[in-house]
Amino acid sequence: MLYSKSLTKSQKKQDIANLFIKWLKQNTGKGPQKIKVKILDDSIEVLVEEILTCLEKNLIKDRSNIKLIQEVRNTFYKAQSSKLASQISEIMNKIMTVDDIQESLLEDKVKFIIKIE
Repeated sequence: MLYSKSLTKSQKKQDIANLFIKWLKQNTGKGPQKIKVKILDDSIEVLVEEILTCLEKNLIKDRSNIKLIQEVRNTFYKAQSSKLASQISEIMNKIMTVDDIQESLLEDKVKFIIKIE
């Protein structure tokens, strides 16, 4: 999808939210129930909540499985980060990179920090 530079900040936030919803649903089978996008001067913060699948929720009941789920999700995020950054770059009309991913499985949320290059 090609974007024009005339998108408002609100439109960009909505497009980024939709991108994350679609990306997570296509790749994990479940989209987030809540999503918040903040566009800052030098970065974008995307907080996605209620993202765990039924399988992950059941596994997490035994706290010894948390590291396993973290490892799987971190591997997935790292493998997908450049593709995700490229799609966000199109929306923002700027070169973007995924800088940090802060995951809290027990709280069922993940924060993505995407930096402007």
